[in-house]
Amino acid sequence: MPGKPNSYLKSMIVDLPEPAKTRLMIEENEDLDKIVNQIRLEKQCLHKLEEKIQDGETGKALLCKFGYSEWLKEAELGDRQEMYGFMIQIESVAADLAEDEDDEED
Repeated sequence: MPGKPNSYLKSMIVDLPEPAKTRLMIEENEDLDKIVNQIRLEKQCLHKLEEKIQDGETGKALLCKFGYSEWLKEAELGDRQEMYGFMIQIESVAADLAEDEDDEED
């Protein structure tokens, strides 16, 4: 059952577009492993915008499905590089929190 979002992770999502799937997952306190998987996919899509990533869809097409369409319209190379950095940070923290959560369950 979703609870209160992790406050540290929640503070990190301010740079993600409001409709971004990862942002929504963090706000809704989804399972941390699912958040890690999603941010990794979004990061891969951003890194390989024109390459086919999943089910024959390009990174750009998938990012649009994940809530980045408006952001992508305005984003230049520097913006994309900055977003990639934010995604790396979110992935790292979420992965660490997921690992800590797994350790607590053992």
